[in-house]
Amino acid sequence: MSCYENTLTACELADLREVVEETFAETCVIQTMAYTTRDGYGGTTPTVASSTTVACNVTANQSASAGEPAGYQNRRTYSFSVPYSTIVGEKDRVVYSGKTLEVESVAQPSSQQIIKSFVAQEVAR
Repeated sequence: MSCYENTLTACELADLREVVEETFAETCVIQTMAYTTRDGYGGTTPTVASSTTVACNVTANQSASAGEPAGYQNRRTYSFSVPYSTIVGEKDRVVYSGKTLEVESVAQPSSQQIIKSFVAQEVAR
């Protein structure tokens, strides 16, 4: 019998999530963005709709290569692990270690996952 044939009970899963979350060594602020109409021409601008501080683990990925378009050069991406219950979506902002980043992708969660993962890139200044 394989380990993958069994699923965790809700109680076991909650206990595992709690234990893993205690290992998160850092914190970050997730900002949910809203795009409101700015002018009579339909242009929009992002504004922070809400902010939530969560525990996280962060890994810096390689910087963009010199072959990238000028606006993307030297904009480092970061991989984040956050508590499973964290609400985060693409285009949200993350403030971490004095940097503001934009969420590029969020791993599709399953009911048996322990954490939520996403990748974010530094916002151009």
